[in-house]
Amino acid sequence: MGDYAFAYCSSLTSAELSENIWRLGDFVFYGCSALTSIEIPYSVTTIGHCAFQDCVGLTEIELPASVTSIGNYAFSGCDGLTNLDIPNSVTSIGIEVFNSCDALEVINWTPNAETVAGSPLAASNCTLYLFKDGTNNDKTEELASQFDGQLKAVYVVEGILELTAFASEEYDDYDNYYCTYYDPNYSLMIIDGEAQAFTATYDEPSITLHAVEEELVYPDNPVIFQTTEPVVTLYLISNITGTNTTDNDLLGTREEMTVSRSDKVYVLFNGGFYITEGTIPAHKAYLDLSSVMTAPERLSFIEGGTTLINNAEDADDDPDGPWYSVNGQRVDKPTKGIFIKNGKKYLFK
Repeated sequence: MGDYAFAYCSSLTSAELSENIWRLGDFVFYGCSALTSIEIPYSVTTIGHCAFQDCVGLTEIELPASVTSIGNYAFSGCDGLTNLDIPNSVTSIGIEVFNSCDALEVINWTPNAETVAGSPLAASNCTLYLFKDGTNNDKTEELASQFDGQLKAVYVVEGILELTAFASEEYDDYDNYYCTYYDPNYSLMIIDGEAQAFTATYDEPSITLHAVEEELVYPDNPVIFQTTEPVVTLYLISNITGTNTTDNDLLGTREEMTVSRSDKVYVLFNGGFYITEGTIPAHKAYLDLSSVMTAPERLSFIEGGTTLINNAEDADDDPDGPWYSVNGQRVDKPTKGIFIKNGKKYLFK
């Protein structure tokens, strides 16, 4: 499709392209402000310079796995785009491809080992996820270094992990599911939006849970996940490390560990921590109470003065009062995170 073919067609709302097209020329849809829908056929290998620049009506676009080259400013000014996947087939990507895409929050990209990319890539409020696939490890690290400091965040994803979580059958609680995990090498990022990570401290005769407030669970920090679904999905992040601020008495297994009852080791089971014997699998969190004189059979846990809720209306039974952030700033309506009302903490999921 030739350069400028539909440039400035401000009334064009959608476009169906022939499967015979292999190239979208420079400025081909430039300034098509009403364009909201387009399907790029799998025959297309090249997206030209400024091809969709200032197509402010586009809210999503799928790039087929046939695309190998994306030109400079190709999607610049596409204010409606919120997320985008760059296929592994792309080996060349120009400068400022997503410049002024102010609503663009997430770019998912599994780079090709041969990819050459210009800088900068996108608006500064965008988060870039670079996925390793075993063939592109060096390139992924190279791009993470190239774009570091240009975007809101750049994460190198070593893999995706799905954990099975279990409800508390003993207490007939099927609204919350729990599991533990420990990773000595990678940071953990929850990506399903319905889970919360907790550290735990032993406060006789129970365990107190402390919500992890940081976006990541950093390496070497065993945690308990609470979720509303029986699966917790995590990204394993290799390029970001740090220290979570909450206290933690949990320990983690790097490999299988065999214990006896006399070791006074507790693992998560059925909505609580039970003394155990036998084999604890690798990458599990546990509690060691070998220094405690009298060890109970089961330790229940409480949520450290923090109540998990989904929205402000769920806290209406609390006396009237304003909401505050953890930094003491008054807010009209809490969104996601920890907020305080009348001295009581609420965690909005």
